[in-house]
Amino acid sequence: MTIQALRRQCFRWSLGGVILACLAAVGSGCRSTPRASSASVWSYPPGVCPRFYAQYLPYPRRGLPVAQPMPATPGWTDPRIERDLARLTDAGLDGILLTLQPDVLADPVQTERVQRFLALAADRAPSGWEVILMLVTPADTPIEVDRNALGRWLTTQGLLEHPILRRRSGRIVVLLAPGVHAAGAPHPAVAAIACGALGSEWSWPAPAASERFAPTGPDRQVVVYGGSWTDIVGPDGVTAPGWALERRQGRTLQDELQRAFDAQAMTICIASWNDYSAGSFVEPNSLDGMNPLRRLTGTLRAARNHAAATAVAPAAP
Repeated sequence: MTIQALRRQCFRWSLGGVILACLAAVGSGCRSTPRASSASVWSYPPGVCPRFYAQYLPYPRRGLPVAQPMPATPGWTDPRIERDLARLTDAGLDGILLTLQPDVLADPVQTERVQRFLALAADRAPSGWEVILMLVTPADTPIEVDRNALGRWLTTQGLLEHPILRRRSGRIVVLLAPGVHAAGAPHPAVAAIACGALGSEWSWPAPAASERFAPTGPDRQVVVYGGSWTDIVGPDGVTAPGWALERRQGRTLQDELQRAFDAQAMTICIASWNDYSAGSFVEPNSLDGMNPLRRLTGTLRAARNHAAATAVAPAAP
């Protein structure tokens, strides 16, 4: 081989090595679709999988300046309802906590939107999908709700027989978020459940609460967060809004779900689908795009696959 031929061959080897190295580097950095984590050991009994719910706000509270829903759809319109229902069901959720403020009881426009949402959900959601009503405070101000007024609203608006609402012993379940207190005598159409402290039938602890992954009540319920945006006191004593719980492109939600799995929670509530003021949201948004929703979808799919893989086949007759 001549010297010139040898040089050409060395150049080919060198160029090939560079190309392979570049391909390896590009391949390691181009995983645009997040992968769902899966537990090496499924912590539930064979064939058992928890149920998953997301807190859903018809009128999302704004507050995080760097995040907006994608696409931004003002109002609780039919197109937005249809889009949200498609995303919620495609993600593998078993239902939602429909979050309402008590003033809906006296607002015919909001009431009509609730009726429309329930009608579309009953028509489009898969069998077994359910809506749990949840009353929350306006602007974190404690408020009392008269149980008879709530029962009359459900009765007069024709919601008592709605097939998609959760019931207990024939009564419509209404969760009362922290700060909402029931007043008056019980109504025969309403099962009002206060979300109290840890150990209550249902709880709704803040992200910073200790032992919040301990399942509570007969439903073994826990709340998980995808992030937390709140006022933080800095080292200099100045209070400013910031991330108390970083979102990490959806990985925080993934980790929180895994902790709920490890605790064998049977009802896992995701706070939330679209609460931008609290910094915990899953729907596609301008901050981290589709990543949280993709991670949620993958994690729920993996959980159901684990449950199916561990199910005990029935004995042959």
